[in-house]
Amino acid sequence: MVCLVTALSAQPRGQRPAPDPADRAQLIAAHLTSQLQLSNQQAKKVEESFLTHFQEKEKLATNGQRPDPEAMKALREKQDEKLKSILSKDQYAKYIQLREDRMAQRGGKHGKGGEQGGPHPGPDGHRGKGGPDRS
Repeated sequence: MVCLVTALSAQPRGQRPAPDPADRAQLIAAHLTSQLQLSNQQAKKVEESFLTHFQEKEKLATNGQRPDPEAMKALREKQDEKLKSILSKDQYAKYIQLREDRMAQRGGKHGKGGEQGGPHPGPDGHRGKGGPDRS
């Protein structure tokens, strides 16, 4: 019991462990498959792209600190370019709209081209306003 209390007290208040990148990528791909009517091939590529994105994002964070904003911007732009190559123009436009809508729901902190890699369903482990990801 002392170990549990110690472990819980060592974690900053309001923070949860970062969700597994593979789980997040899978959930996002499933969500986008539904919202954008992705083909099986597109869905697989989107999942792989988000997995790589989240793994690279984890590498940018050190000692629990948020990554450098410029590095995050470059990573986000790289992800956007990958998605442009996977999605049709119409799908990509809808993806951007979904992302902007999500950012607006979160309080508009990031606006157009927000920090997040894309729209996420609620139960995917995404931390929302207090969180990560800023993954």
